[in-house]
Amino acid sequence: MKYIGRIQDDRLLEADERIVIYGCGATGKQVYEELKKKGLSFRVCAFCDGDLRQVGKQIQRIPILSVKEAAKTYREAAFLVSSCCVRDMVTTLQENHIDNIHITRV
Repeated sequence: MKYIGRIQDDRLLEADERIVIYGCGATGKQVYEELKKKGLSFRVCAFCDGDLRQVGKQIQRIPILSVKEAAKTYREAAFLVSSCCVRDMVTTLQENHIDNIHITRV
């Protein structure tokens, strides 16, 4: 884990070239909006989600990938997790060899 706290205070994101938001529901969309306020939305390369019904869709013209596909394609990206299922999401990312995990609150 690289960061735990409010997304508004996450200064480490400014150093990451690519960002993947884990979760494409209401919270994931809120995370995107906060990144937009910080001027970092251009770095969001993908959303990822465990709900395979969402895979292949887009949010703000940004693709929604499966977790495995996002982990494979964007291994070096910062993965943002903000959900009531944080523990499960972090475990899934760790199982997919992702180390750059930011647990955020919106």
